[in-house]
Amino acid sequence: MKAPQIRPAGPTVAYSYIRFSSAAQADGDSLRRQTERAQAYCQRRGWMLDQTLSLRDLGVSAFKGKNAAVGNFRTFLDAVKEGKVAPGSVLVVESFDRISRQGIDEGYDLIKSILKADVKIVTLSPEREFDREATRGLSKGALEIQLILERAAEESERKSDRVGQAWAAKRKDAAENKTVISRSCPAWIRVEGKGDAAKYVLIPARAEVVRRVFRLATDGHGARAVLKRLVADKVSPFGNAWNVSYIKLLLKSRQTFGEFTPRERGKGGTSLQRKAVGPAIPNYYPAAIDQDTFFAAQAATATRTGKAGRPAKEFTNVFSGIIWDARTLGRLHLMQYRRDGVRTRYLAPYAATNRGARHVGFSLDALESALFNFLVGIDPRAIMLTAERPATDSAAIEAKVKDIDAQLARLKARVKVEEEVGVIIDAVHELEEERKDESEKLAEAQRREAAPTADAWGEFKTIAAALAAAPDKDAARVKLRAVLRRMLAGVWCLFLPEATGPRVAHVQVVFAGGEKFQHFTLVYRPRVGTRAGGEYPGAFVVRELVTTAPAGDIRVEKNARALEAALAGVEPSVWEEIVPGNDQRAIRSKAAGKRRDASKERAVKWRKMRDKGMSYAAIATMEQPPVSTNTVHYMLNGRKRR
Repeated sequence: MKAPQIRPAGPTVAYSYIRFSSAAQADGDSLRRQTERAQAYCQRRGWMLDQTLSLRDLGVSAFKGKNAAVGNFRTFLDAVKEGKVAPGSVLVVESFDRISRQGIDEGYDLIKSILKADVKIVTLSPEREFDREATRGLSKGALEIQLILERAAEESERKSDRVGQAWAAKRKDAAENKTVISRSCPAWIRVEGKGDAAKYVLIPARAEVVRRVFRLATDGHGARAVLKRLVADKVSPFGNAWNVSYIKLLLKSRQTFGEFTPRERGKGGTSLQRKAVGPAIPNYYPAAIDQDTFFAAQAATATRTGKAGRPAKEFTNVFSGIIWDARTLGRLHLMQYRRDGVRTRYLAPYAATNRGARHVGFSLDALESALFNFLVGIDPRAIMLTAERPATDSAAIEAKVKDIDAQLARLKARVKVEEEVGVIIDAVHELEEERKDESEKLAEAQRREAAPTADAWGEFKTIAAALAAAPDKDAARVKLRAVLRRMLAGVWCLFLPEATGPRVAHVQVVFAGGEKFQHFTLVYRPRVGTRAGGEYPGAFVVRELVTTAPAGDIRVEKNARALEAALAGVEPSVWEEIVPGNDQRAIRSKAAGKRRDASKERAVKWRKMRDKGMSYAAIATMEQPPVSTNTVHYMLNGRKRR
């Protein structure tokens, strides 16, 4: 059972609530007037004005109930509910419309909840005092409260209509005459001049940053990589700091090439719920980039969709996101190890690290070189894709979108004069859904036209040929990865388990569109590198399918299994004949022997130096290159120092 609330002894505590809708009113008389009137009334009645609760909602509207939902008035309501505002206290407001402008339904319930908690409400214009008795009948004050609330709601509705009409006129003028609709504009643009002479102009330094972001995105850099470049080069942010979310929004913003879409606040009344009002206005803002650049970046971004991963720290895998293991039907991940001082990078199934699948890897360098050679020899005209649409697609779709816009405008005009409003609204909804679908098709067509697949083949051959001599190899590899994602839908690999002879991989290249593909078998003899014995370079040979198994699509599991069985049945001598090489085991054994001999000679030399009184540290320093003191101690004593 809830304990009864007891009124505290002492003077009555009063709480003054001050609210106005527009932040501009803070520069006027509203704040001073409401504050002074509340203080004077409390002094006249001998009430103590509370200073602990901040009950000011300056520039917060009560028309949609925002002040009672998220404003400081919500703080007061919670304090009443929790008993922090004691029964017998007083809430002082200028008028009931400061509490609510939502009308009788919502507003009266709000006021009743306060009065029923035994908190009196005092209005200063006119001066009235309402207690919990006011809720018990129209003649006791309920009628007066309801009339005030209804009038306030009607006034706000009229004001909202007038503001809406004014903004509609502004939007129409902006569409027809490109006038400045608001001084609030994109971060790389500013407003110069006032009144009719006002115009939007680019901020040169910021516009160049926008162009740089789009260049990086087009070259294949993701939002995080772009962020890393901007921070590393100490590029001044448009706000407090660069972040991934803003870069993603910037890359999607059609304002970058000058397009403006008029918007208005939705039912929630917040900027996050703004919705488009009418068609977009082309060439409204000065363009920082052209449309081709915008859609080229969208095309590059689209190729990265579903291919996210941790950005490479030292090395960019050009196959990232498009290379798959036919045995596990999962991704192939880049891995590496060091042997004899040489770093070796290889691809292995991700399933081998997290699902217990067999760890069967293959040299990345060999696969990359073989695949590049294979792609350079392909005539792109022979595999042009059914998915590649003609350049006229976007124009046709754009014309259809404009026709839908015209139909929508006619239907919306009929709503005001026709009786069959329901039928017309249903037709509007259908057209809006159709427009949404066509807009998505238009964006896709524009992306394709900005970065056609046919052009990607030429770019690939140019970058691949210059990759070895590129001054910034990482940037070149990032760009090459972006080009490969436009050319290829994926690369599917079937690696044979490691053996003592050459390594074997079957590779299926699936071209963009996913319909056409080609196969080849890669036979690779790993290099043998040693510090003491020199290095025997690896070698690889590309062959067409060297088995009688049908060259089916190995994206289908049964085809992959059949091919694996056929390749496993090939005699090792066949692979040896394709790519002959040295006996690796003998080479490694010889190299190991040389390393042992060198270590023995070094140990003898160090013992003589020690016997002459040299310290371990001095011996370590004299070596070229220097070694650690622990190494010397271990060589001479068979254990490390403690």
